[in-house]
Amino acid sequence: MFGNGEETEVQPTEVRRAGEGDAPEEFLWEGQIHRVRSVLAHEAPQETEREASGGAGNDEVWRVKASSGRHGYPGVYDLRFDWTAGRWTVIRVKMIEGDL
Repeated sequence: MFGNGEETEVQPTEVRRAGEGDAPEEFLWEGQIHRVRSVLAHEAPQETEREASGGAGNDEVWRVKASSGRHGYPGVYDLRFDWTAGRWTVIRVKMIEGDL
């Protein structure tokens, strides 16, 4: 959806948010909890589009910078919520060398 980056395999995940519609705070990837350090981009369908299409093809995507633990290397991830299936997936876009 955002392009730019070397994507890896899409994996189902669990995401914790502060509240309904809020940005993700944590997610599970490869058996480790990753804490979101910053939101780099957010793309969401308009509410009217979602209702009209029943959610089909209107995934909500959050591009985030996240790491596992305080000393884990940060990476860029796309967290995608499928409104039709009601589930999250994660894609690691790239590892970061240095700081964004």
